[in-house]
Amino acid sequence: MNLAEQYNKIRRCRSDGNSFYRAFMFAWFEQLLNSKNKALCQSALNTLAATNTLLISAGYSSIIYEDAYNIIEQQIKNIMDDEIDEDMLLVTFQAEEISFYIVYFLRLITAAYLKLYRDDYEPFLEFEIDMDQFCTNFVEAMDQEADHLHVIALVKALKVPVEIGYINGSDTMERINFREFYPDIVYNNNLKPLILLYRPAHYEILYKREQN
Repeated sequence: MNLAEQYNKIRRCRSDGNSFYRAFMFAWFEQLLNSKNKALCQSALNTLAATNTLLISAGYSSIIYEDAYNIIEQQIKNIMDDEIDEDMLLVTFQAEEISFYIVYFLRLITAAYLKLYRDDYEPFLEFEIDMDQFCTNFVEAMDQEADHLHVIALVKALKVPVEIGYINGSDTMERINFREFYPDIVYNNNLKPLILLYRPAHYEILYKREQN
């Protein structure tokens, strides 16, 4: 498809190996913010709360993620209570400590899901290692970019749909192929898919043109 026909804005993300997680969370928070829908925000809080069971079931102690959890929970509450706008959200993500915690937490959720459902995903590992080693080296470790397994796991864990437009190094921005990553159940039917753009080893956020 022609990118310019349906999309008119790209939000750049830092190229540090963590762009998928940062783009995912910013796009999610931004959608909650723009929705002005308290029920949607409450559903997001409920989904976040469910990650405690996921993480503990996968063997993670709450002591290693509770600070990150609390930061994300507070951000959603701030959005729900109209205490934050888009500029403030951007400043939040530019703060090194908060950005680190957000990426760290999403990496743990991704790893936890892959470990709990290892039988479904271990056959797709490209390296001769087991799922625990894969998660340690390529999921939990900061600055390791996400591939399809990471995307699928996070989408299913948080029940947030994502659509990713793929462009390789030889293509122009005019042509792009999209792939849908949908959870079995979306946590709230009012939640729209997050739309990301993938260039080799890097993710950014795409914005659709407003319909007249």
